[in-house]
Amino acid sequence: MKKVKFYRLLAILAATILIGILNPFDMEIFQRILLSALIFTVATWATEAMNKSIACIILLTAFIFFGKTKAVDVINFAWSPTLFLIVTSTLLSVGIMKTGIIHKHFEKLFRKSSSSMFKILLLPYIWNSLGIFNSSSIRKGNYYRSYLQQLVKRIK
Repeated sequence: MKKVKFYRLLAILAATILIGILNPFDMEIFQRILLSALIFTVATWATEAMNKSIACIILLTAFIFFGKTKAVDVINFAWSPTLFLIVTSTLLSVGIMKTGIIHKHFEKLFRKSSSSMFKILLLPYIWNSLGIFNSSSIRKGNYYRSYLQQLVKRIK
């Protein structure tokens, strides 16, 4: 388990308390607590001020006690299809990065587009648009199947 970074945690805590007290968005008390808890969690993730699991437990606890959603509904997210989608997408992207497939296919493209900042910022939008228009092959499973086959070959 990572060690808690006290000064970062203290700065984040002070900032979230200040946001909760100042109430910049004219919210009710429970809304301010939830916003502060969300900002606290995201900031601790980004700065690695504390372990992510502890930060998640703090956020879930705030949702359960101060949110209007039932505790059962908050906890049932763990069995939802959305979480399954997030986990499988993360596993797929980590697998693609660790096997080097991304470097093999896109390195030349990134080198060509790195001549200007505009091209670098435009490139992800182009790839997303191509992915949307290629959704029929994604539904058939051809797109992911070919990548998964390459991943399995590299693992063996």
